[in-house]
Parts: sequence; C-alpha cells; structure tokens
Amino acid sequence: MIDDAVLILSELLSNSCRHARPLPADDPDAADEPGDDAEIGTVLVSWRMRADGLLTLEVTDGGATTRPVPASPSVTAHGGRGLSIVGKLAKDWGVRHAPGQVTVWADLPAFEQVAGGRERRSA
Repeated sequence: MIDDAVLILSELLSNSCRHARPLPADDPDAADEPGDDAEIGTVLVSWRMRADGLLTLEVTDGGATTRPVPASPSVTAHGGRGLSIVGKLAKDWGVRHAPGQVTVWADLPAFEQVAGGRERRSA
C-alpha cells in the first residue's frame, strides 16, 4: 500500500507541477527579483487516514485551462498514463473545484476489516 501511495502522490504532484498554476502566494509582499518571470505560489500536498480505513491523498493547486482527466496515449507516447495509473491503483479518485483552486484526490484502502468488524490488520 505504501508503494501505491507513493506512486499515486508522485503522479498527482507531477501533474500539478507540469499542467497547473500554483496557488497564489499568501504573502503579498513576496516578490521575485526584478526581471525574474518565475511565478511565486504554492502547491499543497496532504494525506489523512480516515476512520473507515481509507488513506486519502490530495494535491491542491491553482488549476489549469483543462480539467484533469485520464488520457488515451498511443503505445509509443512518452507520457499521458498518470491518471490511468491512479485509477487502477486507487479505490476511488476525483477532482474538487473551489474558487481559484483545484484539488485532485485519491483514496486507497489502508486497512481491511477482519471478520467481526472490530480488529484491523495492515493490508
């Protein structure tokens, strides 16, 4: 499960860095050196273990011109398989929109319920 979580987080974060804008900087006084075209901002990464045994991974950025969707790349394409991989490894995944930001999330089963429903064991 840890390997799957690391791979999913890597895919979501690399997609954010490649395709999206960062969230606006919190500090309005933060500025680049004059003549520097780099954009100041943030990409947020979070995870949480839910009571139902699911691990939720999230990457939040400033969004892009298109919505994150799985692609259908050719066999020889060098990329475009990331969200398809996320879809195969995660129990569920999706996209949440809020003003000025987009969050892509994925849920992974971290624990399986043992018969009887009270004990948990690592999956």
